[in-house]
Amino acid sequence: MGGHDGSFPKNDVWVSHDGGVSWSLRLLSAGWSGRYLFSSLLLSSGSLLVIGGHAGINLKNDVWRSLDSGSSWSVLTSSASWSARYGHSALELSNGSLLLMGGYDGNNFNDVWVSHDGGVSWSLRLSSAGWSARRHFSSLLLSSGSLLVMGGSGGSSKN
Repeated sequence: MGGHDGSFPKNDVWVSHDGGVSWSLRLLSAGWSGRYLFSSLLLSSGSLLVIGGHAGINLKNDVWRSLDSGSSWSVLTSSASWSARYGHSALELSNGSLLLMGGYDGNNFNDVWVSHDGGVSWSLRLSSAGWSARRHFSSLLLSSGSLLVMGGSGGSSKN
């Protein structure tokens, strides 16, 4: 989904039914604006989310959901509580809550936001996590319930 082709941010959706050997276009233009460096999630409920990102000259703090494997999209929130950003990471906790962490808007973040309603509303969990402010990093939820934040790009921070 989405990305950048060197000229324009994309908002297309592609699907593979054979483990990535072949691909077909599912949707040429999703409802969300073309973007890259966003987070996407497959929730345990089966729905898909597109969260924030870089849309050319604009940064986004919106959340979009698909209930049909990416064939159609609806906006959950057009302006989440967290500031517009890209290069952030998001994940679903075992209790169904969502986390959004870090990212960049000209400064790096190390904040943590939580949603208990599938991405509709968000509240600040931590304004400054123990890890250094960063963007373009990975996060994982381990089977033990522990969270990992790994790698990324640092620099000036915003707490």
